[in-house]
Amino acid sequence: MSLKLDNYFDGYNPDELGDIRKDEHGNLFRVVTSKDYLISYDVIYGVADGINITIMDAMDKSPLRPRGRIDKNYISNCRISAEKLILGKHLENEENKVFNGLRVSVDNLGCWDSLEDGQKFKFSALGKSVEICGFGSSEKPNQRGPFCQIISGEVFSLHEALEEVKVIQNFISFVVNQFSDIVWMQLQVGNEFLDLLFLPVKIGAGTEVARGKFSAELISNAFPIDISLSKWFELANRAQAAISMVIVMQFEKMPFVENDLLTVTMTAEVLHRNLKLGGRPYDNKEFKLMREKLLEVAPDGYKEMIKSSIRNELTLRQRLVGLADFVGEDLISALIPDVEYWAKEATKARNYLTHEGKVKNQSVEELIAIVDVTKAVVVLSVMRYIGVSDEYQKIIVSRHRQFIKAVCTPGNGSRLRRKK
Repeated sequence: MSLKLDNYFDGYNPDELGDIRKDEHGNLFRVVTSKDYLISYDVIYGVADGINITIMDAMDKSPLRPRGRIDKNYISNCRISAEKLILGKHLENEENKVFNGLRVSVDNLGCWDSLEDGQKFKFSALGKSVEICGFGSSEKPNQRGPFCQIISGEVFSLHEALEEVKVIQNFISFVVNQFSDIVWMQLQVGNEFLDLLFLPVKIGAGTEVARGKFSAELISNAFPIDISLSKWFELANRAQAAISMVIVMQFEKMPFVENDLLTVTMTAEVLHRNLKLGGRPYDNKEFKLMREKLLEVAPDGYKEMIKSSIRNELTLRQRLVGLADFVGEDLISALIPDVEYWAKEATKARNYLTHEGKVKNQSVEELIAIVDVTKAVVVLSVMRYIGVSDEYQKIIVSRHRQFIKAVCTPGNGSRLRRKK
């Protein structure tokens, strides 16, 4: 989004930027660098066609003229690039709590559009009313397709609204295993809805279905949107960092398998921790007493090492096994012939990469197998949490290429078994 102004705002004259210098003939001139043009605007108010407009997070993008005489004006207009634009209201800042609801349409929300015409879903999540509506409207004139509406009992800010939208966007992206873009978004003030444009966003189709008719039917049945999205809101509330890492794990392309391995093992560890799937290995009082006794007899040069190394925390190996247990033996047995061996090899690879920058006695094929299987375990753990049934998880595992790849990865069948 860009704004072109005749002239410029008071106090931001580009012709007065830079250092004044003198040439060999005694003429004064300015030398301007790109750093001098780093002029930002938190908020710009405007009116167009009688509608109040707020532009936020804007930056001056006027053409750079690195050198010029100080007695001559070179810039007749100002070009400003903006990241956010609100139509219909002048907003003070992103933290201004004035909104009581929002509407958002996301690509692939149409996967649930095979339901009866006009069917709605309404449920509560973390004290908010969430409604999925607009199904069956995509072919009707003057309709914007399916969308999600959130009504809150307490007013919230623009920043908080964008966080809610991110939760919905991540849910749909995770479910269809395809990054889903924002189509449109509105903010509610009282009974009025204001259009919001923001970056980065790619305008989507809204009713697009990612994987065809069969997959749309499978998605709508395996992930009942009222149940699954409600559980997803709970998951995002208690494991926000883990969910962000899951989305990165699924959609970010890593240049090397080593990057992938570090990402998936870190994601698995954080997810297990956030889901609170396991407590501490030892009773806190007993552990504290044991460590104190160790410190009493340890030489002075070893005390700091003992304090930092001996902690009452589960290891990565234990957390990987815990995630596999959470998924369930029926599903895991199809992916991992030997859970303990997989957890040991994944932990060994992670530790060597973290501390030495390279793996030891593990081939690229083995690393790929570890990455693919660990990704599958993480995804199945999230599915389990948001309520996907065993029946549908088995169907997804047997038909989805991500899990087929994990089963068929060269090295999985042999190298992830315990070596005899």
